[in-house]
Amino acid sequence: APIKKERFVVSYNKAREEALSDRVIRAGWKAAGLCPYSPGLVLSSSQVTGRPSTPPPTQASAAASASIFNTPQSSQALYRAQQQLLLSESLSRSTRLAQQASNSPEKEAQKAAAATAALTLQSMCTEWQI
Repeated sequence: APIKKERFVVSYNKAREEALSDRVIRAGWKAAGLCPYSPGLVLSSSQVTGRPSTPPPTQASAAASASIFNTPQSSQALYRAQQQLLLSESLSRSTRLAQQASNSPEKEAQKAAAATAALTLQSMCTEWQI
């Protein structure tokens, strides 16, 4: 058995070295819209725009989901569901207000992280001359 494992590891390493060349990796990053950074290309990807198909519900799952929130179908239904959720949670009023604030520290941190990631990606692309 050890000889088979050794042969596998050697073959795997050889295949990995051949498949993961600089050229292949750079082409993949370019096709994905990462280098040069192209948010439009990323957002228009079929992986982003394609809607996954949902299998039809079975009788058992339909009965189980009857007691759980259904997906809101309108903005009014979404608002009502949000209000019900807020009433059912034991969060303090100040915590709920902080979560709803558009300038909350969490949202500011998310924006800063996204901007930093974009700058880092752009500098990597420049450095690697992609």
